[in-house]
Order: sequence, then C-alpha cells, then structure tokens
Amino acid sequence: MAIICPACGRQYDVTLFEFERQVRCECGARLDLSSGHVVARGELPSRAGSEPPAITPPTWEYIRSAHIAEEYDRYFADNALFRFDTEVLDRWMPTPGRLLDLGCGTGRHLVHFAQRGFEVTGIDLSDHMLAVARRKLAQAGCGATLINGDISKLHQIELGHFDYVICMFSTLGMVYGARNRLRLLRAVRDLLERHGLFCFHVHNRWHNLWDSEGRRYLLGALWRWLRRRPEAFQKPVDGYRGIRGMSLYVFSTGEVRRMVRAAGLAVWDFVWLNQARSGELRGPARSLRANGFLVACRPA
Repeated sequence: MAIICPACGRQYDVTLFEFERQVRCECGARLDLSSGHVVARGELPSRAGSEPPAITPPTWEYIRSAHIAEEYDRYFADNALFRFDTEVLDRWMPTPGRLLDLGCGTGRHLVHFAQRGFEVTGIDLSDHMLAVARRKLAQAGCGATLINGDISKLHQIELGHFDYVICMFSTLGMVYGARNRLRLLRAVRDLLERHGLFCFHVHNRWHNLWDSEGRRYLLGALWRWLRRRPEAFQKPVDGYRGIRGMSLYVFSTGEVRRMVRAAGLAVWDFVWLNQARSGELRGPARSLRANGFLVACRPA
C-alpha cells in the first residue's frame, strides 16, 4: 500500500503493520502513516490549504534525464497507441490551424502536424526532449515554436490563442493534484478559439481489474478513497525507466467528464481504447474494460 506525501508528492510504500508510525519525507515533512497527513514540515514554509506541487520529485528526475529523451523514440517504436492516437487526431483535426502540444516530448505530433500544414507550438519541461524534437523537425524540414515551460503553470505563459490543443500519452496524469489538473484545463479553455478543440489521453483506473497486481492497487486506492485521502487513485509505477517512486494519476470515465465540465469545456467525442491500444473498444462495459481513453472537448 502506498502513502503520498501531500507536501511534495513523493510516494512511500508501507505495510498495514507500519500504519501507526511516522516517517520523515525527503522534503523535510514528517508524515503520520495512519492518516497520510503531514504532522510537521520541518524547515519548509507552509500555509493552510496550500496545494501540493504539480510536479513530484520522481517526475522531475524523469524530466531531467538525458538518456530517457535520447532513447524515447526507440523505446516506444512498437507502441500501437502512438499510431492509433495520430489516426484519431487526424480525424478530429482535418483542417490545418494553430496547434499547441502540451508535454510535446520528442515532437512526434509536432513533426506530423507541421508536415500537414499546421502552425505548431510545443511546450515541455525537458530541455533534452526539446533538443530531440528540434533535431527531428530540422530533419523533416519543418518549423515549430518550442517552449521550455511547465504546463501546470500554463496560465502564466503568454501564448495567444489556438484552434487545437493536445495533451497526449497520459501527460495530464503526470500532473499531480486534482486542483492543479483542473487549473491546467481551465487555462486550456482560455487559450482555445471559440471553435477550438482540446484533445487528450489518460489511463483508465478500472482497467486494473483485469490483472492481479492491478487489483491489489485498486484495493489500496479504494481504501484511501473511502478514507477521503487526496489523490487516492495515484498509481505507483515504481522503477519506470529506472526511476524510483514514479506514479501516475489514473481516471474513470465519470471523473474525466466531471473535470472537463468543471473546466468550462464539453466532451465532443470519447474513444475507449482496446486492450492493445491499437483501436477503439466496442461492446458493453467499456468504462471498465478500456485500456485508457482519448477525449476531445470544445469550449462549453
């Protein structure tokens, strides 16, 4: 079972027998494992009701890793989702316009849509990812605006307005904290033209029902949710790409729709992904069976 430090987002795996003790987090906070709350924050300043950082320490490590950026395209070369989500975006965005890619990574969508005649802008926190994207754009003979920036602080960046905004491959789930994610979506709403479209991908929490490790995660998550713990459905992906403590927020269909509505957007299309993420899932109980969602929204 995992406890998330509300002060910095770092995750601690604990057993039931450890719930009565306290631990000191690397950020300086002291955690009461029986409640998951911060008992003391050490030297760090605090204020009542403060929001947790949107980027957790393990995610910062991921962002700053040069080897991850350089190996990214090779690592995901056979990922079926990378082909299918591009097909879906092509269907959703048939007419070229101004496109903003949030968490653009190594620029796979930037290159594709620039070649289609879109005016593309990419934002990413990783200088290493942006360097790879810059090389790929140059090799393809394409131009793009690349910005080193934090998408969780999108409201602080002067960008103008866009016909399309995309946030793919569960980048939204890497933003820690429900309020931080909602603030991001509201900033997207402000950037969109009246006719604009916002497209994103997230993981489905209920897909964890179909394997034993996933069911163990869900039991712990539901226990935290019943006890009203923040970010109860943050899923550990410890050791991903060699980084300890990585985690990702996973969504339900209902939560996606509520979040979109709260941001002043309206769902325009919703694609449930099949098991291989190579196509659209058909049939009953898609909200439980889908291996993630592709969602398109318009300003409400």
